[in-house]
Amino acid sequence: MNEKLIIECDYPTAKLLQGTLEDENISCRLVDQENVTSSMVNGGKLPMVQVYVYESDYGKAISLLKPLLDDNDTDLETWCRQ
Repeated sequence: MNEKLIIECDYPTAKLLQGTLEDENISCRLVDQENVTSSMVNGGKLPMVQVYVYESDYGKAISLLKPLLDDNDTDLETWCRQ
């Protein structure tokens, strides 16, 4: 199955979004999370993490996350890589 990038954000936000998606039975994958631990240990800036979903779940994921991001003054269109 093909995946589609839904958002690129910091690690804590990505984990929050991952939990939200998984609560709705939407599988997702975080990319670059292996670099997060080493950055945190070294006191560096958190790298950006990409959240991917299956293409078949993309519309549902956008509908689910848009209100959450709007509540936090995050513009989904700025982050979303369509």
